[in-house]
Amino acid sequence: MLSLDRDSNRGVVRWISRDDFASVGGWPVAQMRLDINALAMLLLAIQMSR
Repeated sequence: MLSLDRDSNRGVVRWISRDDFASVGGWPVAQMRLDINALAMLLLAIQMSR
């Protein structure tokens, strides 16, 4: 579901670029991917804080 980008070592925030907006066909899908990334980061932060 989540795909690694060429800048994957810089963090998941960099996964979505302006090129991704065009490739997925518009803002709604790109926004959904951004929300999935935010959720993944939140879950990761919760696990690391334990």
